[in-house]
This record gives sequence, C-alpha cells and structure tokens, in this order.
Amino acid sequence: MKQSSNIKKLISPTFKSKKPDSATVGKEESNEWFCSLYQRNKCQHKNDHTAVVKGKMRYALHICATCWQKEDKKIQHPECSQECPSRLM
Repeated sequence: MKQSSNIKKLISPTFKSKKPDSATVGKEESNEWFCSLYQRNKCQHKNDHTAVVKGKMRYALHICATCWQKEDKKIQHPECSQECPSRLM
C-alpha cells in the first residue's frame, strides 16, 4: 500500500484540472488586448495601437498584463516595471 500511495501523490498534482478564471475568460473574448512588447519595454509605439494577436488584428493597450489579469485593473506600466504592485505577489 505504501507504494500505491506514493504513486498517487506523484501523479495527483499533474492531473489536477484548474477551472478557468472568469476574469481571464472575459479578456480572451474582448476586443482589447495588452501589448506584449510593452510588457518588456520593447514596443516602438508611444500609445495603444493595433497589433496581430493570435493571428488576428487586435487593439493592443499599453497596460500591465499582470495587473489586468490578476486585479482586473488597467494600469499604464509594463509588468517588468518596479512600479508594478503585482510583481511582489
């Protein structure tokens, strides 16, 4: 029995399903997306702009992806910024 309980402990975390977060699901269906290049300070655009996201033209916002996904707040700093309160979470 010890072997089967050890195996179960090893397998269990791998197969756990995670329910999708309702805030995340809403973002995927939205017409607004965060600019992934802005998150790393690599975007050449000064403001929000259109960009190809998942093969489609989308409106990309210059907001922190982490704050938007975790806190549902559109804050204008990149997620790599020292200003980001979500970096410490």
